[in-house]
Amino acid sequence: YVVNYVRDWLVAWQTQVAILDGLDSKAAAKQGHTMAEAMLARGGMQIVTSIDASLQKQLHDAAEAEKPGQGLANGTVIMDPRSGAVVAMYSNSPRDSETYNYALYADRQVGSIMKTVVLADAIRSGISPMSVLPAPAYVAMNGSRVYNDDRTAAPGCKLSLAQAIARSNNPVFMELISGKMASCKNPAVLKDIEPDYPISPKSVANLARQMGADDSLVPGKSNPAELPEVPSLALGV
Repeated sequence: YVVNYVRDWLVAWQTQVAILDGLDSKAAAKQGHTMAEAMLARGGMQIVTSIDASLQKQLHDAAEAEKPGQGLANGTVIMDPRSGAVVAMYSNSPRDSETYNYALYADRQVGSIMKTVVLADAIRSGISPMSVLPAPAYVAMNGSRVYNDDRTAAPGCKLSLAQAIARSNNPVFMELISGKMASCKNPAVLKDIEPDYPISPKSVANLARQMGADDSLVPGKSNPAELPEVPSLALGV
């Protein structure tokens, strides 16, 4: 995958050079491929990656031990949270001949990482991470039930925001982003958390964009990210 990426990068670079030299797009693409292959054939290039060989082997071994299409084997990227650098990557396919890199290119929901953005929005709005919200087995919003992963209420049916992020609790973060809290006795009954509540799907989406969320790495897409301004944004839809 690294070699293919470098080849594609060289082709794109040399094609752009040819266009700047005045060639039309078809001729430039042909020359770009020719020049890129010539550069690769000459060698002498040093490719530096952020991949950690030890972590890469651990990920490979763990993924190979699973069934294709499940868990790690479905395509996994491990990143250094301090820098965003990719330190290990694994892609698999049920068909040995398929070269599609699921780890890099498969469409996936952002998932629970959006909960950290919701919490950040709450904290910057003056809400303490020690604030407590009801934590029933589910909350009912917009005609749908959103369950916690284990489909049970938290002990005592309450969690602080710090506890909720540690447990990745779905109902609490649906409450936090919407400004509505559920009744533990009847999770379908919602009431306002407080008047003039400062957090909303729109404010969370705006914060995500300010933090750098965009579609610029997705082929055919550009900034800004298409973040749906609805409560389920808290779960990374």
